Amino acid sequence: MRDNLIKKKVIIERIRKSNILILALNFLIIFCSCSNTKYLPANDKLYIGSVVHVIPDSGSITKKQKTALEKELKSLTRPRPNNKFLGARAKLWAYNIAGKPTGKGLRYLIKKSLGEPPVLFSRVDIKHNTDILKNRLENEGFFMPEVGAKVPDVKNKKVRVEYIIKLSRPYKIRKVIFPSKDSSINKLIYGTRGESFLRPGDQYNLDTLKKERERINSALKEEGLFYFTADQIIFKADSTAGDHQVDIYVQVKRRTPAKMIRVYTLNNIYVFADHTLFQDSFKTKPDTVIASGYYYIGNPKMFRPEIIVSSIYLEKDSAYNSDDYEITLNRLMRLGIYKFVNIKFKDLDSTKKTGKLDTYIYLTPLPTKSVKLDFRLVSKSDNFSGPLVNVSLKDRNVFHGAETLTFNVNGSIETILTGKGHGLTSSTIGGDIELAIPRFITPFVTINPPTKFVPKTQFTIGFQKLIEVQYYNLNTYNFSAGYKWNQTDRIVHVLNPIVINFLKLGSTSSLFDTILKNNISLKRSFATQFIIGSYYSYTYSTLAIQNRKFDFYFNGTVDAAGNAIGLIQSAFKHYDESIDHPYTIFGEPYSQYVLGTIDLRNYLNITKEDRLVTRFFAGVGVPYGNSTTLPFIKEFFTGGNNSVRAFQTGFLGPGSYKLPPNPSPSIFIDQVGDMKLEGNIEYRFPISGILKGAIFTDAGNIWLMHNDTSRPGGKFNINTFYKEIAVGSGVGLRFDASYFVLRFDLAFPLRRPYPTEGNYWVINQIRPLDPVWRNNNLVLNIGIGYPF
Repeated sequence: MRDNLIKKKVIIERIRKSNILILALNFLIIFCSCSNTKYLPANDKLYIGSVVHVIPDSGSITKKQKTALEKELKSLTRPRPNNKFLGARAKLWAYNIAGKPTGKGLRYLIKKSLGEPPVLFSRVDIKHNTDILKNRLENEGFFMPEVGAKVPDVKNKKVRVEYIIKLSRPYKIRKVIFPSKDSSINKLIYGTRGESFLRPGDQYNLDTLKKERERINSALKEEGLFYFTADQIIFKADSTAGDHQVDIYVQVKRRTPAKMIRVYTLNNIYVFADHTLFQDSFKTKPDTVIASGYYYIGNPKMFRPEIIVSSIYLEKDSAYNSDDYEITLNRLMRLGIYKFVNIKFKDLDSTKKTGKLDTYIYLTPLPTKSVKLDFRLVSKSDNFSGPLVNVSLKDRNVFHGAETLTFNVNGSIETILTGKGHGLTSSTIGGDIELAIPRFITPFVTINPPTKFVPKTQFTIGFQKLIEVQYYNLNTYNFSAGYKWNQTDRIVHVLNPIVINFLKLGSTSSLFDTILKNNISLKRSFATQFIIGSYYSYTYSTLAIQNRKFDFYFNGTVDAAGNAIGLIQSAFKHYDESIDHPYTIFGEPYSQYVLGTIDLRNYLNITKEDRLVTRFFAGVGVPYGNSTTLPFIKEFFTGGNNSVRAFQTGFLGPGSYKLPPNPSPSIFIDQVGDMKLEGNIEYRFPISGILKGAIFTDAGNIWLMHNDTSRPGGKFNINTFYKEIAVGSGVGLRFDASYFVLRFDLAFPLRRPYPTEGNYWVINQIRPLDPVWRNNNLVLNIGIGYPF
């Protein structure tokens, strides 16, 4: 009975607090609304936007199409009203309360940075808006729409304009008539009809006609019509063809100049391989050499001619082709040795039906050698942040075949800035040598795909020393050989058939030695070992494409080690490898595992600056044979500023494992796993200038593939893993200067991977005003760049 009374009191108290909050928000909204009209000019009103009502003929469009059309048309009306947040025009309110500041004090800052001037009704041109709406409707096949507007009675000095649109059924394409094959140009256009964007039954749309014109123009350029332009294509629409149907005739302008419909072929091709911007000549020079049919002008000892001309896809006596031109331009530019690439054509003024073009390719080299000092602030998934310095020496033509040889020396000092690991320090020092060859180097076969992308064969050898000041030094030696190439603008492949890493633990502290002694799994992951295998990565991304409503990113990797060498050794040695009796190479054991990851991200661009981002990450590594654990550098971490931000790195997982009240210092080392699942959702929005905000929720955990007695509950179980998903939420501030982003994310847990007082969810325990709750639950993450 007593418990029931207590519960009722708690519920009543929560309702009371909720009502107070609701009343406060309502008061704030009403106050802002009143303030926003108080300072308007005497004879003007506040414009609060438009409403579009579409009244279609019965059955002409669906309810969903009607809603989408109203939303589209509303977006065309101008001006835009003042922005609203939680129902209130906060920026307008800030502008008004700042008054008329005279200097650059606080009120001036509020008015200029946080404020937004009122959008007045006197600025609204209703006739212009109705004309815009009518024009858009006719372009989309709604011919002769009735567009009207009205201004309802003014209330509280606020005006919203209503646009009323009456529509008949949209016109649809009945037939598309391409020109007859009575001339060479018409024959070419007729031959492209199979790829047409205009299809019978589709709704008439002006944008589709424009796309069709560009399509035809591109197709003709590929057939040698060097001078042809898209505006020579016209469309005639017959709207009397049937009941709300239209026939579209595709035609070429009658007065199209003769040279625009003439096929041009390429004559001589001249390559100026070390051109300077001060040279201007269509003439060959005495030191011209012939390379694969091209006139190569330049020092053949500087750039080997056969390498340069292998990137040229324009060929003598072939018809001009715009695709070949684009591929050549891109391939030469992406060799990485030229600052400018300029291709010019000279009309030989042939009087024949087939014209002739001489081609001049001017290549302006970059400096062969360069030195670059790169200073960055970095933040890692394990919560370490700090400065990194890299010195790079580059030779862009080391073997005179556009090969780039790069020497890198780098070092960093990082620390955990906030949380229970505050003050822990890590540093790295290392370097590498990378040779990038702009073509596929393969045995027995030559591969040179006709794309605008330059494939690269890459060789890298390097060394890195990781110094965890309180614990250990870890030396890593690495070598890799493989390929990187773009399949399209969106798809990138990386394939390294040979990847060799050698890990050797250096000096260790007595504390770390004790940690290894008590944790056999951790000791094995730090053991001296070779990692010999292969690596493949596939990336699909639309992030580089401008003005998209929806962007998508996917990266998948496969990392396998010890497979081939294990098969070879097992053919000659007759025992089963194990951790106690491993196969070795040069006297040291090597790792055997298969590891794969997927990283999937979606970006919904709500406005130019408002974005909703979702992310899903999954990774799993399976050790076998020589190995019972993954090497330390291959294991998964969770928590921290790029992961589940409500938990610090090392304080989440694996599985349902719960840390003791006073965890060992090794918490920052041994909380790793063989498997990881993670999901994130984040809403990003502008606040003022470079200051951005975010609201986010993260979920995820790590697991082990094998039992570990020191971390009970850490093994992955298909039947229970979903109970072990941790969830956290929070808010963020980001100072985004485009080239540099400083991020502060404040998060707290909503769900733990183990039950607390019989419940996994801890939402009902949130007490933001309680200092004990804040100390135990709030996690401040400081990061460089966006988390994903």
